[in-house]
Amino acid sequence: MIDKSSSLLKESNIKRSEKRKSKNMCGIGLIVEAKEIQLPERWKGKEIKGIENEKRKGLDQNKLQSSLTNRGPDHSNSFLQFNTNDKTNDNNNNNDPIHSTKEGREKGLKVFVAASVLSIRGGSIPTVQPLIDSSTGNILLWNGEIFGGIFQPKENENDTQYLMNLLSHSNQSIQQILKQIEGEWAILFWENNKSRWWAGRSYFGQRSLLIHLPNESCSSLSISSLPFDDIIFSTVDNNGKEDEEQESNQVGPWEELVTSSMFSITFDGNNAIVEEHPWDMERINQEEYRPFGSRLNKENLKTELVSQPSISIPSMLLDILMDSVKRRVENLPMPKNGDLHSSKLGILFSGGIDSMVLAAIANLTLPEGESIDLLNVAFGNGNFDVPDRKTGLDGLQELRAISERDWRFVQVNVTPNLVSEHQSQIQKLIYPRQTVMDMTIGAALWFAARGEGRVSDDISNNVYICQSKVLLDGLGADEQLGGYGRHRVSFKNHGKERLEMELDLDIHRLWIRNLGRDDRLISDHGREARFPFLDEKVVKFLHSLPIEEICNFSEPPGTGDKKVLRQVGKLLGLTKSVSLTKRAIQFGSRVNKVLFPSVPSSKINGSSMFQPTQNG
Repeated sequence: MIDKSSSLLKESNIKRSEKRKSKNMCGIGLIVEAKEIQLPERWKGKEIKGIENEKRKGLDQNKLQSSLTNRGPDHSNSFLQFNTNDKTNDNNNNNDPIHSTKEGREKGLKVFVAASVLSIRGGSIPTVQPLIDSSTGNILLWNGEIFGGIFQPKENENDTQYLMNLLSHSNQSIQQILKQIEGEWAILFWENNKSRWWAGRSYFGQRSLLIHLPNESCSSLSISSLPFDDIIFSTVDNNGKEDEEQESNQVGPWEELVTSSMFSITFDGNNAIVEEHPWDMERINQEEYRPFGSRLNKENLKTELVSQPSISIPSMLLDILMDSVKRRVENLPMPKNGDLHSSKLGILFSGGIDSMVLAAIANLTLPEGESIDLLNVAFGNGNFDVPDRKTGLDGLQELRAISERDWRFVQVNVTPNLVSEHQSQIQKLIYPRQTVMDMTIGAALWFAARGEGRVSDDISNNVYICQSKVLLDGLGADEQLGGYGRHRVSFKNHGKERLEMELDLDIHRLWIRNLGRDDRLISDHGREARFPFLDEKVVKFLHSLPIEEICNFSEPPGTGDKKVLRQVGKLLGLTKSVSLTKRAIQFGSRVNKVLFPSVPSSKINGSSMFQPTQNG
């Protein structure tokens, strides 16, 4: 058992954030129709001119609304906005953002706005979105959580309403306010007095936000949590070549909205103008923007470590991780079925060091009487004795050795027939990514987050469905701590500086490679993923450490990789799991064997295009 009275784990050492009610996870989106849509330099090569809108289809508003329902099953709303820059509407109310004048309809300039809400914290009544501020006419669509920073709601204050008040009545600009918020978010905001829509997402991109660019067959611009129409899968193989650039392996007219900038949409007559607003205005190359530091900047190595010689680095990291997990699991919502005996928290669980550390820390932060669902996925045709199932069951025994909590190990068993049944939906959720690796990871995540299986200790063998609205996800640990095999190869072949470059690249491309995709997959089940390893304080601290403190590849696998996290695991009382090596989910769950039954794992090229079953 862990001694909770030890100085390291004393409650006083955990910086607590105030409890708040009525948080929401949402699906958000808008569609813009205009005679001409002017794009910023980033997309200049994709501008379509000389084709009349009448000869092109527009995006389907009903598809946008319906696509968001799974993300926010508790409430949905939408409205149509005409002639958004015209203040001479019928009732002459300049604070009314919803205009439907004759002039607006004739111009063909309109914006369709939609949102759906999943109530995450407190109360049974979700905050209605889109939220309209009656005094200013501003409109807010917010899919996010505020976990820290200068601006934080007070106890019992609604996050969405708090942010609306802040954005509507502060002297600071929209970007200045959002830049100072720590959390996981995506936003659409109508600044009524400037007739301008804003769109953006948190730097790591934990919440999906995609942009659809007008093209030869579709005239609409859209920014949305999900692709919902004009989904065009590539039928051309890329020969297994992974493009290292920002737009790597994104196909079709949809792409992840970049996180190094915010974007605005203003209106000039019957035209729409999209502008890019970098977070760092002085930086020429915005893709090199590093708000939380960079391993390549030696000035980031803090003197803080020297100033606290009595506290070990693993102990410091544990304190910071404790705070990160605490802020993500406090005041969890009631389970979906309203049953007090159901778990409020689920963890995507393989039994590896990342998920084990999260489970052990969650154990110290949740009330003792609450159960935790450990969601463990395996693929097979009757035999589900896969590597991740074995390590998961071993991890379950470790957790039971340190805590008497009710750990519910949910065995999510997936057959080939189930994969075939849901393959089309998974393909649309990983889109605009379309590689074999995206599909295999996507299938594993989607079924794990579905949370339907059997609890390992239930002798009745009844089907169990996870009722938690919140899942913890260990993404970000491998990317920051040298968890991938290629990190060891990079160090061996090119030395420390190349390894630091690799780690820096990995953490700063999560928004395009992983997080948008994973958010879409998990939230499809009406659940919200939270990422403790990507907390701003965690990232800043890890960036401040010398590389030797994070990983040491002169030591063998299972020891030198993710060295500091393994030390944290030992502080938490973990044993066997602290020596496990990295195993990718597509191999550990054996999903690749189901998707490619006749192809040896060594012959599967994850970077090649996964050929779709249909276009949407």
